[in-house]
Amino acid sequence: MLCGLYEVDITPKLNLSIPGYFIGRLAAGVRDNLYARALACENDKGDSFILVSLDTIELDPSVPERTRARVEALTGVPAMHVMVASTHTHTGGPVDDFVPGSIDHEYMNWMADQAADAAVMAWKNRKPARIGYGSAEERSIAFIRRYYMKDGTFATNPGFHPELIERPAGDIDPEVGVVKIEDMDGKLIGVITNYACHLDTVGGHRYCADYPGELHRVLKSVYGKDVVSIFLTGACGNINHCDFMGHPAEYYHDPKNPHYIRMGRILAGDVIRALADIETKETEELAVENDTFIGHVRVPSAEDVEKAEALLREYPYESVFIHEGEPNVAPGNLVDRYYARSLLEVHNDPNKELTIPVQAARIGEAAFVGLPCELFVEFGLDIKARSEFKHTFISTLTNSIFGYIAVRDAFEQGGYESTISGSTKMAAETGYDMADTAVELLKKMK
Repeated sequence: MLCGLYEVDITPKLNLSIPGYFIGRLAAGVRDNLYARALACENDKGDSFILVSLDTIELDPSVPERTRARVEALTGVPAMHVMVASTHTHTGGPVDDFVPGSIDHEYMNWMADQAADAAVMAWKNRKPARIGYGSAEERSIAFIRRYYMKDGTFATNPGFHPELIERPAGDIDPEVGVVKIEDMDGKLIGVITNYACHLDTVGGHRYCADYPGELHRVLKSVYGKDVVSIFLTGACGNINHCDFMGHPAEYYHDPKNPHYIRMGRILAGDVIRALADIETKETEELAVENDTFIGHVRVPSAEDVEKAEALLREYPYESVFIHEGEPNVAPGNLVDRYYARSLLEVHNDPNKELTIPVQAARIGEAAFVGLPCELFVEFGLDIKARSEFKHTFISTLTNSIFGYIAVRDAFEQGGYESTISGSTKMAAETGYDMADTAVELLKKMK
């Protein structure tokens, strides 16, 4: 197998909107630079695959489309043999319109071209390589964020009140998946890490790659600055970094010990231990499969439509942007107005069926599944359980974006992840169809 790796800076200029919250935050600085990182593979039959990971909150479909087209034009690698993933950092560039008016299309197009250039340079750098696979287990930095409460209610991110919480609604995926890539002299040239936890540990007005950024820094400090570390975000639609039943809020907000640094170093320790045990070997197994399925958009009830219209007549929606140092507080009922506006957008959109892409790739003994959403962990675990590959990597927020994809129970329980919004609008069966499609692609590759 020939493998090449490369990374390109995608840090935006200042004073653009940082997406991720109901209020737009105007960037005032940089904690660490953002990158597009790429792995390019080609076997002795001429089969090819390129994986690109970007430090960004999500991927508007135009980004992977533009990236893939540029890669194909400059390398000949078919566009559908390129997988483009986002890490989902909530301190990245202005690529999301959660707050209307916050997208910067000039940056988004530049980012897509930078991602393509990283892929092209990785392709140019390919050389004979040996590949190995392994995993570790990490339960100390990721937690289910949906809870049954002692008063009989249900809550997403209920706050640091363990006395009010009954139990979490489910369990995490603790697997830290690792791919080790060496040149023929045994020198480490690349690492892929796959873990399921939201990238929302930083906040504020400074660009930051969140905990994977620290993971990358530690691995480079141990193995050399030329090592390219790629992070793929697992199925973590209902997982974040807060242990509401175990730690006080202060644990996560100590400026002298930033939690994203702590998380990145813990994860790096897991990866380093796994790398020490992984034996690499030559392989020519390489395959890529793509498919789509039809997803159905939820139809809001007439009562909900009437309530949304009434609210917005009295309180029209407004986009709010704040500078560093200003209070990060949503004015009045801004969140309710956001959901009312989003619900009406979904109601008024005549397109009630959407084509959803799923991609899978095989590199030796490992399989990568690219899914275009914030997927609940139950689906990731299900795909892994049904996969015939011992090492199956779930990459979410990949190739497009269809919002949160939740399990059926979540629609009954309620909460942030199942509330209709501009992107989170798919019906309850979507995740099950997505998992089935992914498993069928895995079977084809095996």
